[in-house]
Amino acid sequence: MQKRCGMKGCEVILINLSSTRGNQTHAFEELGIKQESMLDESDYRKGRDVFNVKKSYRNRNRELRVINLELMYPDKKAEIINALDLDLLIDLMGYTQGAEASILARRPAVIQVNYLGFPSQISNSYIDFNQEDSIVSPPQFSHYYPDKLVYLPYYYACNHYNKVPDLHPYQSDSATLYLRNTFKVPQEGTLYCFPNQLYKISSDLLDTWANILHRHPSSYLWLLRHPLEGEESIKLELMARGVHKDRVLFSDFEDNKALYMVRTSICDLILDSPVWSAGATGLDAYWSGVPVVNLPGDRTVERLGISLMVAKRSGIHA
Repeated sequence: MQKRCGMKGCEVILINLSSTRGNQTHAFEELGIKQESMLDESDYRKGRDVFNVKKSYRNRNRELRVINLELMYPDKKAEIINALDLDLLIDLMGYTQGAEASILARRPAVIQVNYLGFPSQISNSYIDFNQEDSIVSPPQFSHYYPDKLVYLPYYYACNHYNKVPDLHPYQSDSATLYLRNTFKVPQEGTLYCFPNQLYKISSDLLDTWANILHRHPSSYLWLLRHPLEGEESIKLELMARGVHKDRVLFSDFEDNKALYMVRTSICDLILDSPVWSAGATGLDAYWSGVPVVNLPGDRTVERLGISLMVAKRSGIHA
């Protein structure tokens, strides 16, 4: 990759193409990219929270250039990006909500890379490289994908947790009782938690959860209202499997990251989904000190959790 050199030395010009993520879990990981990077950076975000995005970076002593392209047509967006004569364009969205495939298809950069936001292969010619690790996407299967896989050492996802408070003071018995009362969950009994979006739940997974709850009568299942409309449906499904509705707990999505981590830390065990395993949520569990039960599958999205576990077992802090 060509480096541009001047009075201040050499630099690589990097663009991260991402949509507005607010306080979503991947946004927190993206901050980890910027925190450790020594590159000149620009973010092109479509959303209306540009001021808050820039403020969050300034709080980390980083300068960030943000241009809001929300009201522009794809041709114009691609033209603006192309005029920057980039070394590298990193797409942090893939096929997720707010994705800008129409920009990437116009090839505004010589090298275009998919990373982090969409945990799978893009399978499209406008992406040159896809950043993975050898557990998420085993090298022996790489020939099945049109994306050229670039393997990161140990674990595919960067993350940013140095602002999270030390959770050890919250892990005493007295602190746990206090926090359970604060977060309105039972003070006694085992808390099995699933702090993920509800679309990751399948009928087979509900069967498994019901079986666990039947085997452990003093246990509870704790989930997120993510989305709100899913709460009643999940309760009805578990009631149909013989689980009393009072044993199925729901909490709202917590925007404050530190508070969210404290809340997660009072879980006894996180039950991962074999349909779409925990990526960013798995990192939250890791840094909250909560064990995770994971059943890996064959697809990339079914192997995010096992990748983190292998990295942890290797003594690597993700």
